[in-house]
Amino acid sequence: MTTVLAVLAVSALIVLPQWLRMNDASDRDSTDALLQLLRESRALAITARQVVHVHLDPVSGIYRVDTTGVSGTGPVTDGVLPLGALESAETDRNRLHYVFRPSGAASGDTVLMRGQNGARLITIDPWDGKTVVHAR
Repeated sequence: MTTVLAVLAVSALIVLPQWLRMNDASDRDSTDALLQLLRESRALAITARQVVHVHLDPVSGIYRVDTTGVSGTGPVTDGVLPLGALESAETDRNRLHYVFRPSGAASGDTVLMRGQNGARLITIDPWDGKTVVHAR
């Protein structure tokens, strides 16, 4: 009986941290993924000292990140934001476009992200380029 309890205790110690991390990941939604993409693009613009463009299709979630600098232009990355069945990006634009400058300044479209965690309006502060989230 002691051996069985010891095996169960060791199993619980191994499984519990993974289970807790899984619950944290399930709280993330497409809004968090978009915020992370915009923050990383701003950081890239500042560190690489290049203009960074982010193009995003709000319906499919397909995005592309490009740079423009002294050495020319080029793609950085592309991918798809995970839009869940209960999530959507609402905007009056066919494509969202964000531009981050090496100074940190930025310009970009406004989008209302509806998801499991409610609706959040995402804008870009033009002076410092940081993303601003307003709960709706």
